Amino acid sequence: MIRFGFFVLFTTCIRFSTFSQSEFTLFLIGDAGETSVNNAPYKKVLQEQLQNGNSAQAIVFLGDNIYPKGMPEREASQRKESEDILTSQIAVVKNVQGDVYFIPGNHDWKQGRREGWERIQHQQQFIDSLKNTKINFLPKGGCPGPVEVHLSEQLVLIILDTQWILHPFDKPEGENSSCEAKTSTDIISQLEDILKRNKEKRIVIAGHHPIYTYGEHGGVFTLKDHLFPLTAINKKLYLPLPVLGSIYPLYRKIFGNIQDTSHPVYKQFRLTLARLLKEYPGVIYASGHEHTLQYSLRDSIHYVVSGSGVKNTHAKKKGFAQFVSSKSGFVKLTIKEKGDGKIEYWDGQENLFSKELQPILKTDNSVLATPIKEGLVSVKASGRYEASTSHERWLGENYRREWSQEIKAPVFDITKERGGLKIIQRG
Repeated sequence: MIRFGFFVLFTTCIRFSTFSQSEFTLFLIGDAGETSVNNAPYKKVLQEQLQNGNSAQAIVFLGDNIYPKGMPEREASQRKESEDILTSQIAVVKNVQGDVYFIPGNHDWKQGRREGWERIQHQQQFIDSLKNTKINFLPKGGCPGPVEVHLSEQLVLIILDTQWILHPFDKPEGENSSCEAKTSTDIISQLEDILKRNKEKRIVIAGHHPIYTYGEHGGVFTLKDHLFPLTAINKKLYLPLPVLGSIYPLYRKIFGNIQDTSHPVYKQFRLTLARLLKEYPGVIYASGHEHTLQYSLRDSIHYVVSGSGVKNTHAKKKGFAQFVSSKSGFVKLTIKEKGDGKIEYWDGQENLFSKELQPILKTDNSVLATPIKEGLVSVKASGRYEASTSHERWLGENYRREWSQEIKAPVFDITKERGGLKIIQRG
C-alpha cells in the first residue's frame, strides 16, 4: 500500500445532497444513449417507482449517454440529434425526487478516438446550460475523478471517469492539468482516501467500465459470433465463416481491444482497483459498458453491471456471477439507516433478481491504540525493503539499511496543535 502525507486544510471538493432521510433509493441505468430510450420496455416500471417512492432518490446514468460518438460542436449536423438523445433520457426520469448524474463512457469520448476530450466537454456544457441544479455531469472538465457525493448520512457515491484511464489521446493529465488527479496513481490514492474516510458507510462507486463481466467485453461470445463474425460490423451481414470466423472472438478473449477486460491497459486498471476494493468489504461497484444486467460477488465486493438501457447483448452465468440477463432494464439500490438494504434488477415486467445487503459493521472504538507520549519516538522509514543475505546479494543493497534505520522523530499531536486540527484527505 502506498503511504501518503495528510492535508489538514480543507482541499477536497465534495458535493452534498440536501437529503437526510433514513432510507435512500439509487437507480442505475447504463448505455441509454439513443432516443429509443423513450420507448424502453422498462420505462413504465421505472417511472412508477420514481413517482411512488417514499424515500429520497437519485439516478446515475452510467455512461455511453450519446451514441455513437458523443456530442459534437454546435455547428455540426449531428448536434441536434445528440441533444435530443440527452433530453430523452432526462425526460424518462423526470419524476425523480432527487438528483440525476450523468457520467462518461467510451462512446461519449468519441468512442475512444481523437477529439474525445472535446466531446466530453461539449456534453458537460450542454447539461450545464440547462441550468437545472438537479441534473449533473461528473466529473467536470474531462477530469477522471474521483468525485465524492454524499447522498445521505449513510450512503456515499464515488464517481469515476474510467475512460480517462483507457483513453490514448488528448486528455487533462500531467503537471499542466487542472484536475486534482493528474495520473492513474493519483486516482487510486484519492479513491483509497475516500474509501478509508467513509468505511463505516455504504459506498457505491460508479464507473462506466466493469471490473468483472461475462459478456463480449469479457470474452464471452455465442456460436453465432463464431459463425457470422461480420454481424459485429453490420447486423445484416450473415455471411458464414466457419473456423475463420473464430479468429475475431478469440482475439478479443485473449488479447482484446482496449475496451475489453483482457487488454493489458484495461486489465491493469481493473486488477489494481479490485485489489484496493478488497480492503473495504461491502463496497458496491456499479458499471455499464456491457449491454446486459449482471451481479457478481467477490471478496465481499458487489459488482453490478447495468448496461442494457437501449441495447442488448449476450452474457453467460459463470465465474463470480450470481445473475446475468440480456433483458433491457435497470438496477434499483435501496439503502437503509444502518447501511443494510437491497440490490434489485428490474425489466419491464418484474423484479428479475434481488440481493440483500447486510448492515455496515462499525469500528470498535473501545479498543484504542496505545497513546504516544509527547517528545521523541523511535521510528524507521520503512521495513518493506528488508531482505535476506542471498536476496541482497542478487539484487543489491539499494539503500536498504538507510530505509530500515531507526531515527528519533518529534511527535505532532493534531488534537493540540493550533487548537486542534482535523484530517481531511491524503496528500
